[in-house]
Amino acid sequence: MNLGAIKPGVQVALDPSRLLHLLAANARLLVLCAAAGTAAALAYLVHRPPVYVSQAVLEVTEENASNLDFEKRDAADLNSAALLKTIEQTIAGQAVLRQVIQELKLGSDPYFAPPRPESYTEAELISLLRERVYVGLVRGTRLILVAVSDGDPLKAQRLARAIVDGFFAQRAQLRREGASSAHSFLLAEARRLEREVRSAEERLQAYQEKYRAVSLTDRQNIVLQRFSDLGRQVTAARAQRLGLESTQAQTRALLAAAKPEELLNLREIASQTDIIELRRQLNLLQADLARLALRYREKHPSMIQARRQLDQVRDSLRATLVNAGQALLQTYGAAVENEQALERELNRQQEQAMELSRLAIAYRALEREAQSSDALYQQVLARLKTSGLSQSLVAEAGLDNPIQIVEQPLVPVRSAGASARLVLLAGLAGGIGLGLLVVVLRRAFDPSFRSIDDAEATLGLPSLAVVPRSSLRGADLVLHSHPATIEAESFRSLRTSLSLLFPDEPPRSVLFTSAVPGEGKSYCSANYAAAVAQQGERTLLLDGDLRRPGLRARFAIDAAGRAPGFADCLRDRARFTAAVLPTRMENLFVLGDLHGSARHAEILSGEDFKALIRRALESFDRVVVDTAPLAAVGDTATLAPHVAAVCLVVHAGRTPRRLVRRACVLLGRAPSGLVLNQILPGRAARYDYYSHGDDYVRETSLSPLPGAAPQPG
Repeated sequence: MNLGAIKPGVQVALDPSRLLHLLAANARLLVLCAAAGTAAALAYLVHRPPVYVSQAVLEVTEENASNLDFEKRDAADLNSAALLKTIEQTIAGQAVLRQVIQELKLGSDPYFAPPRPESYTEAELISLLRERVYVGLVRGTRLILVAVSDGDPLKAQRLARAIVDGFFAQRAQLRREGASSAHSFLLAEARRLEREVRSAEERLQAYQEKYRAVSLTDRQNIVLQRFSDLGRQVTAARAQRLGLESTQAQTRALLAAAKPEELLNLREIASQTDIIELRRQLNLLQADLARLALRYREKHPSMIQARRQLDQVRDSLRATLVNAGQALLQTYGAAVENEQALERELNRQQEQAMELSRLAIAYRALEREAQSSDALYQQVLARLKTSGLSQSLVAEAGLDNPIQIVEQPLVPVRSAGASARLVLLAGLAGGIGLGLLVVVLRRAFDPSFRSIDDAEATLGLPSLAVVPRSSLRGADLVLHSHPATIEAESFRSLRTSLSLLFPDEPPRSVLFTSAVPGEGKSYCSANYAAAVAQQGERTLLLDGDLRRPGLRARFAIDAAGRAPGFADCLRDRARFTAAVLPTRMENLFVLGDLHGSARHAEILSGEDFKALIRRALESFDRVVVDTAPLAAVGDTATLAPHVAAVCLVVHAGRTPRRLVRRACVLLGRAPSGLVLNQILPGRAARYDYYSHGDDYVRETSLSPLPGAAPQPG
């Protein structure tokens, strides 16, 4: 173990079990916060003024009383979310609110506008009224809710009615103005479109007369049909020419080489009827000649005649092949000329079609312009006829209004706001939440150690014992006065832990120290010495704090005698035997001074203390040294190297981590372990190891073993 094992001070994360115990430890704070929240809720219920809410519901309908086309279009537009939102904003707009303020004379109402030296501006009055008005869409419907709150139920109903009436009055006024302006606009638009229709028809007539465009469509259809036929003919001629092109090249070459017999390899020539017939005759004559050759000799007249006939047919076939080749060449030339003629005619028809298309484009543009102007003119005339009727409907009864009142504002009979039970529950929940927040924040920012795990994880030191906060008044040696308590058992655990920490040989000299005063190091050292003495070992409790000694006065039987003290033994070790005083407990002795002084620290040196410890171990089995706090004076650092074990006492929940880490550095050596003192008892500490044996210790300690002698005192 070394000083480098001490870890930076970080809070250990709270697991669920630790959090529950933390809440149990702060149960009083949670109860107090819950009571404060409930009290605040009660105060709110007592002092809150009554508020009454009167509401009206408007519906934006799909149907319209009027059958006019443009009115149907307006109703369809009102079904969109954007226009529904527009209506909502219009109801709570400045124009409606200003009209309500003027109609009800709210500016002179002291309950609405509290009196003050300067008068309210119009914007301030509108702001005051807007704070009492709520307008919103009902989700998933076309309903608009208008709610007004006020301390007087009659006034709330009157305000809600005034806002709804003001909205409809403003809407009717706007629609009357819109209908009048629309009629004037349509009249001017009709006159303008009439002039445009006349001008478009004149331009179309002039174009027809210039280009004879009356039969333009028929001419264009004829040209297009002719162009399509020529295209098919050109394609067929090209296909014929391409089919003869390779054949005519071979034919020309064979005729030039005087090899007409090879023309039979061309399908176009070999498939001719006369050539097929000549080839058939040639084959028959060759067969007859072969048959005669079996019967006669070469000079036989039959053989000579057969050869003559065969030569005649062969010459005829050759002449026919030559004629067929020449005819094929002539056919190819005709196909080329035909293709060229058709292509020329196709190009001419294409130019004519393009010219007609250019003329048709301009013609159709003028025709569409005239038709469009006329159609728009007819629509404007129809709207102009119906606008007068719509204007009269709006002015008289508002029959075209798609917004209807489905729920009239009524006088509320009960005040609005959350119920008393809900307010109390909210106050209770808020108080508990505040308490939880305070508990967690206190734990998160707590600089001290609260548990064994926290101390071990931060310091990197083993925990030797956990000492609970004692409720035993005036009990310094709890192992002597109250052996059947968890406090006494904690020091037995300390004795066992130190023995296990040094398995070869238990430490004969143990030093107890702390970071700052008031952490309970003297209490821990005295009770540890008592725990060792109970095992029958002669134990010396040495008060090494020369500045503020106190162990002799508390534990020695003859504390006020003239026996020398610890400072005298440092000056003269021969006085050691006379300085050791017995205590009320068997095998436990104490060595210390009655009065301290800063000058005594000057005689404290490492060698003198080392020799004194050696002398004490010759007479006692164990020596327990209580020293001064490390952060207060440097005496302990002088004594620590000469003892076998050092126990660092830490006050749980009070000593800051930084001071404990600083004490470990000032000690000059790594402590053997730490003793977590003053742990709060109760349910909050039950997750620590020591507290699980509380009941067990209390029950078993009351029943001594058979044959055992009773404890003194």
